[in-house]
Amino acid sequence: MLEKGFRGMPVVSGERLVGIVTLSDIMRVPREKMPQTKISSIMTQRVITVNPSDTLFDALEKMTLNGVGRLPVTSKEDGRLLGIITRTDIVKTYERVVKTLNTQ
Repeated sequence: MLEKGFRGMPVVSGERLVGIVTLSDIMRVPREKMPQTKISSIMTQRVITVNPSDTLFDALEKMTLNGVGRLPVTSKEDGRLLGIITRTDIVKTYERVVKTLNTQ
């Protein structure tokens, strides 16, 4: 996770989101217990998500209210994981829009 700069990863069963595990979750596991610790025992099961129809503002508001920097994007119909949106994604999108508007 660290090598790629990820601080959290979704946990799926098939294509359905069942939880999320963060670097903080992993760091709380004592080193000697790491080899036998199951992801399911340290992951957060009640995950805050957004849907493709939610706005960037909705996503940012959920992140801010819940103190998280990323949200899984799931299908409304079946809970299937579609992707992840981060606070950085939103900021970069905002910067692109502002840059485009300033050049017009």
